[in-house]
Amino acid sequence: ISRGPYNLSTTTGTLYNDYILSAAAPISITQPATTLAGNGFALHFPTTGTGLITLSNSATVTTSNIVLNNFNKNAITYGTSASMSFGTNTQLRLFDDVAISGADKNWNFTGTNGSITGSGCRVNFTGSNNITVGAGNTVTVRDVHFKGLGISNGIFSINATGTLILEQCTVELATNYTHS
Repeated sequence: ISRGPYNLSTTTGTLYNDYILSAAAPISITQPATTLAGNGFALHFPTTGTGLITLSNSATVTTSNIVLNNFNKNAITYGTSASMSFGTNTQLRLFDDVAISGADKNWNFTGTNGSITGSGCRVNFTGSNNITVGAGNTVTVRDVHFKGLGISNGIFSINATGTLILEQCTVELATNYTHS
């Protein structure tokens, strides 16, 4: 349930119920280091729309204990040097195919128990961006078709102590690829 614009200017923003992003209910984050804590609730993305989450210049946001339902990368606008990472218990749920180009941000998983559930959706890499799994973290990816993985296109960047689990996924390579 959304209640209008949400301006987050403190170090922690907490959801106490589901939040539906829309032009009438955007989220603006202005704090340099912010945690968006979901308490297990969902942040619902619309299928279309841009600028529904705005990160000001140098804002760094880490999500935790949240479901990003119908995750739509185009709904997020990044200021200069702004970034978002997916922290502990962050679930990305995809309901549409996603194209990740060289202009897009990496999907950085920095907390334990992250997941991507694809519902059969395609994640198409057309640039050098990647899905990053940080030190000591585990990310489980379910029912996703990855396309375009290769040396110059998107890859999985996995820390030596990180774990990536692929369940019921397909991977379509752009070129020969060896993970080292």
